[in-house]
Amino acid sequence: DGLFFPVFTDLQALELGTPDYQHPKRTAHHFGLYLDDFSLLVISLSLYALSHRPDLYAPHNTGENLILTLADFEEPRRSQLLSTLQEMEVTPVRQRLALLDYALVLPPQSLPGLEVLLRDKVGHYATLQTLSRPTLPDLIPYRKGKKWGFCDRNKRIAIECIYDWVELFEEGMARVKQNDEWGFIDRVGKQVVSCQFYRNWGFSEGLRRIGQGGKLGFVDKTGKQIIPCQFYKVRDFSEGLAAVKRADREPWGYINKRGDLVIDFHFYDADSFSDGLAKVEGRGGSGFIDTTGKLVIQDQFKLTRPFHEGMAAVNPDGGKWWGFIDKTGRMVIPCQFDHVGSFSEGLAQVQQGGKWGFIDRKGNLIILYQFVRSHLFSEGLALVSQGEGWGFIDKKGNLSIPYQFDDVEKFYNGLARVTMDIRVGNHYETKICGYIDQNGNQYWEEAEEKDGHDAKPFDSSGDDDLPF
Repeated sequence: DGLFFPVFTDLQALELGTPDYQHPKRTAHHFGLYLDDFSLLVISLSLYALSHRPDLYAPHNTGENLILTLADFEEPRRSQLLSTLQEMEVTPVRQRLALLDYALVLPPQSLPGLEVLLRDKVGHYATLQTLSRPTLPDLIPYRKGKKWGFCDRNKRIAIECIYDWVELFEEGMARVKQNDEWGFIDRVGKQVVSCQFYRNWGFSEGLRRIGQGGKLGFVDKTGKQIIPCQFYKVRDFSEGLAAVKRADREPWGYINKRGDLVIDFHFYDADSFSDGLAKVEGRGGSGFIDTTGKLVIQDQFKLTRPFHEGMAAVNPDGGKWWGFIDKTGRMVIPCQFDHVGSFSEGLAQVQQGGKWGFIDRKGNLIILYQFVRSHLFSEGLALVSQGEGWGFIDKKGNLSIPYQFDDVEKFYNGLARVTMDIRVGNHYETKICGYIDQNGNQYWEEAEEKDGHDAKPFDSSGDDDLPF
């Protein structure tokens, strides 16, 4: 194990510790009295959370951690576990969660230390609440005329605007498009994977889908083929597994990141894992399996949605009404809704009488039925529409960003992609605007727009097969 004494001040660490306990920015150069500050914070938060929610242990413990993992630290605003912890009405948990969020924007040597935890001084950090108003990434997609690149938080160009389209950085890489083909760049703008793919697949858990000869496989971030192209359809990796099928009329199974078949081919349909469970279709209908392939919730439902925050939407008979079950299969919110979404950040959108509102985990109506369209909460805001245009509301139902967009995506890392339609003669054409932050700041230059119409690239999110 590693340890530090002042006499070692000019040396480097010989090991970096177990990743699930380490600051994501830690390197061998981070070697000082602060060595275990982040690890102690992770342990403290985890233990307080488990003391109130012991059910979190089984789906999140890997044998190398308590419940948190390096992935939670690298992309905290995509972490379902951190979102679950944020909704807990437990002061020590919320305080330590705020301290963790604060620590993640600091370098490892600048963290609040052990004294803060031992003397219970974490209350100050709970006032920061940066999870509810996320820190912007240091590289932001930026449109200049009809070309895209990346700027910093002050709108200074960091990667030149030379691409037809770009997307947010994920796992250290960003998808970029040139001449109708997609590739990847790193954070300094270096082309890591040349623009050669006609499908917009991104990385998930370090691997991305690739198609060759009508079959699908996976490559790593260097472009090296890790799993040969041998499948007819695949889903992205989630929780270490990916659903795959070998041919059109054959069943689905699951492989690991080495390409080994770990759950046999015997499902009519199969989704990615979420909250430790995956939705599968069997002879009786939809049910849920765990990562060993065990059917933990029987295939008894006509329609289901994946688990999020410990709950899944179900429609038992394919009729009008939807409700929610917990991870034991128990109906915890009775079937009473015309349509539903999934839980996110403690709330789920539900529809009755043609209008959408939001309920909490107990089924209480928190935001009244008033919207004709809605989406789930992300980073404290939800997309809603009352007829003309999309806007954003907060968790109290207050309008945070006015109705003004014709199309919009949810916030991720403090940014949302928005579009507006403009009138050209007697018809409307889509005008790609770009990205906004939660304060409504825009990240594009409109002056260079001439005809106001950029073609939106094909979005293949959720597609599993190739268009041959």
